[in-house]
Amino acid sequence: DYLKNPAFWEKMNNGWDEFSIPKEVARQLIDMHVRRGDSIFFVTGRSQTKTET
Repeated sequence: DYLKNPAFWEKMNNGWDEFSIPKEVARQLIDMHVRRGDSIFFVTGRSQTKTET
């Protein structure tokens, strides 16, 4: 199972940003919360790696 493969997560966390295209509505929502001084937390299902960029 690739989700349990550390090599997959190394690539996911460090080299595949070009495949993760932010949505404009998400940028606007984040900007609104930053302007209000809100704390923002992103919860994902990604496994942590030692070399995250």
